[in-house]
Amino acid sequence: MTEKSLFELTVENFYHIQKAEICLNPLTIFIGPNNTGKTYLAYLLQFLRDSKITQQFLTPNLLIAENKFLRHLHEQKESTLSLFDYFFDLYPQDEPQDEPQDENDEFFRINLSDIAVLFNRHVLNTSEELNNIKTVLKVKKQRFINDLKNSTFNIDFIGKVKIEKKTSSEYIYASYKDISISKNDIRLIDSMIPKLIYDFFINLLFTYGSSFVIPGERTALTLAYRDIYKKRADMSFKDQKEQVALYSKPIIDFLDFMYNFDMARLTSIFEEVITYLNSTVMKGKITIEKLHDIGMPSIYYDFNDSTNNKMRIPIHTASSSIKSLTALQLYLERAVPGELLIMDEPEINLHPKAQMRLLEVVTMAVNKGLYVLITTHSPYFIDHVNNLMNAKICIERDEKVTKDLLEKYTIPEQALIHPDMVSAYYFDEKGNTVDIVNREHNFIDWKSLAIVADELSDISYDFDEVVYEHE
Repeated sequence: MTEKSLFELTVENFYHIQKAEICLNPLTIFIGPNNTGKTYLAYLLQFLRDSKITQQFLTPNLLIAENKFLRHLHEQKESTLSLFDYFFDLYPQDEPQDEPQDENDEFFRINLSDIAVLFNRHVLNTSEELNNIKTVLKVKKQRFINDLKNSTFNIDFIGKVKIEKKTSSEYIYASYKDISISKNDIRLIDSMIPKLIYDFFINLLFTYGSSFVIPGERTALTLAYRDIYKKRADMSFKDQKEQVALYSKPIIDFLDFMYNFDMARLTSIFEEVITYLNSTVMKGKITIEKLHDIGMPSIYYDFNDSTNNKMRIPIHTASSSIKSLTALQLYLERAVPGELLIMDEPEINLHPKAQMRLLEVVTMAVNKGLYVLITTHSPYFIDHVNNLMNAKICIERDEKVTKDLLEKYTIPEQALIHPDMVSAYYFDEKGNTVDIVNREHNFIDWKSLAIVADELSDISYDFDEVVYEHE
């Protein structure tokens, strides 16, 4: 785990995966053969940090610290709750672990297995639950303590109770605003305040905000989302539920994003990144127009033709590469730093040169505060990540020479990325994951992909030998 890592997740007995230990860095890359669990694990990461899910299934019974807090509030009209006491009530740290712990251990461990077993039902929309899955989250103690102390919390609950947490404090403070509180008020306070505190705590624990998945099926979904939602509008509620059950949660979320497109949420934080995406990869840009009669967005591709005339065409007539990249531009227009973007095989439909430029788009976004997780089969992606990490080190050692090279290869300096911001894992066919970042020499060792290239070379050589022998 590097200084930039958000957390480490250990997963066992999850689909094809026997065991995986993953550090989520600002840029995290999964590679490996098909059907080795890369996409499932990426979806699990999104699922585990979904606060709506955790609040629904992990909201605990009243804890010891909470009971004392509420009892004191009703008796003394004011009370304080230590969030550290709350944390250790919620996630005891003295349980047996697979690895020894001591007082100098720098991590807190949080068992999320109870939530992970629900992955099938709530992500894949299947009725079966996973069995024997083990899921443990490791967060850095000092980072969590700092985040906790620096957080704030301020709620006026039904005009009866004020609840607040100030910066640099570990305590939540509550006090009666009105001493004439009825028994019904007390029941409401006892049932709702613990939930409010828990929601605050979970959102603090998963510090990287919301997440969004751009799935591998994005090209088809970009075409089909309007037809799907038109059909849903004519269905009964029961039929709508049955249709939703046909899709996984990332697909449903993607369709909702395309259909309920928030025209008001535009931000300019990643404007430079979008401009680079438009100019180097898409050679144009995506434009949205909302149709008032049916409330659906219409998507267009704007570009200049060979004679430099401005053109606008509906997205369904654009190339497959443009359809594949549409959601990325639309997401970046609304993204904020700290969010997690999961991209399943972003290289789909792209020429190797376009893959290089797209990787630069990703690293530029990462450098502006976005967390990105990529699953990929592209050696060009891995090679170019190595280039961008190497260039980052070079520019710190010889700025002039490095900038000359960046200009030669038209690589923006904003795309250079420090090796500490990158993690990469190989998923093998035996169910194991391997950390393939060489921290000593700061590169991703993708020899697993090179094996295929070597095999192709051997096949070519052997058949060439036969051809030459018979000439």
